[in-house]
Amino acid sequence: MYRFAVSSAASDFLWGHSPKCRKIHLIGWDVITRPKLYGGLGLRNVADFNTALLGKISWGVLTKESELWVQCTASFFLLEDLIRYFGGDPHYGIFLVASAYDLVVGRPQGSPVPLWKYLWSREGPERICMFLWVAANEHLLTNVQRVRRNLAAHPYVADAIFLSPPLSMCFVIAHPLVQYGQDWCNQLLRLISSHGLSMIVKQWRYIHWTKPDEGWFKLNTDGASKGNPGLVGAGGLICDSNGNWMGGFMLNIGIASSMAAELWGARDGLELAWDMDYPRLILEIDSASVRDSMVGQEAGAPPLRPLLSDIRGLLARDWEITFRHTYSEWNCCAD
Repeated sequence: MYRFAVSSAASDFLWGHSPKCRKIHLIGWDVITRPKLYGGLGLRNVADFNTALLGKISWGVLTKESELWVQCTASFFLLEDLIRYFGGDPHYGIFLVASAYDLVVGRPQGSPVPLWKYLWSREGPERICMFLWVAANEHLLTNVQRVRRNLAAHPYVADAIFLSPPLSMCFVIAHPLVQYGQDWCNQLLRLISSHGLSMIVKQWRYIHWTKPDEGWFKLNTDGASKGNPGLVGAGGLICDSNGNWMGGFMLNIGIASSMAAELWGARDGLELAWDMDYPRLILEIDSASVRDSMVGQEAGAPPLRPLLSDIRGLLARDWEITFRHTYSEWNCCAD
């Protein structure tokens, strides 16, 4: 029964299901365990993979007769049937678990569908690929599917979330767009919108750390907390206009809030920049509230007032500082 428990746990993890938050498993485990080029996710079936691992033990029994574990195993277990299943001469070649698993599962029938290759090779977030994979398998939770699962009374309503026609028709139309190098995901969304569904198409923006202008230095700081309040730490680094690392720091603060962690990082980073004599500095931080508290005039919460006082004292010194709020992904160099 263990293999069913492991498969069930893996399926729950894939769809985000938990005892506190129940989720619908849109696609069966038999489809998920198919290779990616045949419409699955390439996950391995636990029972078949266990058989492949037993085959590895059988191969060891045939090829390592002098080892102690082989002699003990051969004296207690009868493995001839499994050895006969895998076949071959043990004195030639090597044993690969991956090849044994393919042998147990069997080669999928038919040829790989080019659509799956294009789907998994496209650039972009993985959750977009997962959405398109579910849609191509005809398992999106459309109103027709909701009726079939007794989650809705009628498939056609005025404010339908999804269209009732099969989305595979959209893929058939959108698939040739890949050959011309266009973003067929956006084309698919526009195609769905043309059927009368009002929807918002997000624009993906690729971000990265940028070098400061000539004569400027950039300070990136960040704080982290395990709980709020909880164990917190902070760190940061300084780079010049060529992107070269000029200095950095990290510190273990102790028990504090996440706001305090961000302020500690900004304070120690500013002190480091002042000590290294960088008169023109850009401070990048991924917390807008921390930035506003540093440049504002409010006293702040009592536990944070000493930190804010130190930071404002540093800002009042004779140097030029520019604040920039950035995305946390952009500020990952300080993590």
